[in-house]
Amino acid sequence: MKMKRCLSLAACAALLAALCACGSVSQDKLESVMDKYVADGNPQRAAQLAETWLSQQKESDYSHAYLYEKLADLYENDLSAPDEALATLQKGYEATGSSNLLDRLIQTATGNSLNQLAGVFPTSEELVLEGRPFAQWTGEELQAWLPVTEDSYNDNGTEEWYRVEYFKNENVTISRDQLSGSSTLRVEFDNLGGWDNSYRQEGPEPTLPRGIAVGDDLTVVLEKLGVPETIVPYLADAGSIYFDVTGSEVSVWCSQSEYSSWKYLSIDYNNRDYYGELMFEFRQNLKTGKNDLTCYGLQHRGVQE
Repeated sequence: MKMKRCLSLAACAALLAALCACGSVSQDKLESVMDKYVADGNPQRAAQLAETWLSQQKESDYSHAYLYEKLADLYENDLSAPDEALATLQKGYEATGSSNLLDRLIQTATGNSLNQLAGVFPTSEELVLEGRPFAQWTGEELQAWLPVTEDSYNDNGTEEWYRVEYFKNENVTISRDQLSGSSTLRVEFDNLGGWDNSYRQEGPEPTLPRGIAVGDDLTVVLEKLGVPETIVPYLADAGSIYFDVTGSEVSVWCSQSEYSSWKYLSIDYNNRDYYGELMFEFRQNLKTGKNDLTCYGLQHRGVQE
């Protein structure tokens, strides 16, 4: 009876394996079959099934991220194949865009966790306007500070407002958004270096942190912000990068841009010394091939008005 039961389990596993190989089984059943092969001392067969199943999928999405992680674990822990584990993480990240896979990829490839970035990004004291930390500014002070142009555009409400001023060297927008009894104050310097309209006056220049200058590309800005050079190559080709800094933990989300000449970088600070966001936009000038059109933003939240 015991022998028949073992043969039955083996036949069941073989049948499921055949279904997995043609991609006609669910991911949950696939993982169950993989677990059976690993338990039977055959992790190589489990890895082969996962590779075949993934190759059979017409589209790979975020839901497949866990399977890529499971496969990478097999290569790393059961098959002692670190190169295959790294390749799996790379392929999985490219296919799914999973932040967990990116973190694992960076950790495996460089030995550096993204959490190490929590202490390297600019602090609130470095995010300054006119030499003063932006987190100390009030809405009234921003309104009084920004010069008025003939093209000024305003929408002044009692709880929320924004104002755009157009200068020769940039556009400057200041705004306040009201939410749950507190405000978000924001100032954006748009089109830095991109305009040359002589009939407009020169506008105020922002002080960019860490020596960042107009014309710097995404790779240069990442390096100046303090991202280790071993990590930068895994981020530099992205169209958009979003860092979330929460206490001592950092997560990152990357995506490709529909417009190859546009790139975006955003750092969102939560539960640290600063609640807010630091944003950059890089837009390549198609005539010159240079990043002469850059956007810059400062923001802080939770300001009681």
